[in-house]
Amino acid sequence: MLLFKLFVSSSVQILLVYVITGFHLHTYICDHLHFSCISLVSTSAYIYIVVVGSSSLFF
Repeated sequence: MLLFKLFVSSSVQILLVYVITGFHLHTYICDHLHFSCISLVSTSAYIYIVVVGSSSLFF
């Protein structure tokens, strides 16, 4: 259980870093790969929802 909480907190930190620094990279990817922009956004949102949902179950 402790390892899981550490994993969730590190995942949340990684997501925060992605949100803070990823906008420029994401804009670059969207400009050059228009077809994958929507899938990238939906995948990121799905991962975020899963992590937040699972962490709210255990905290």
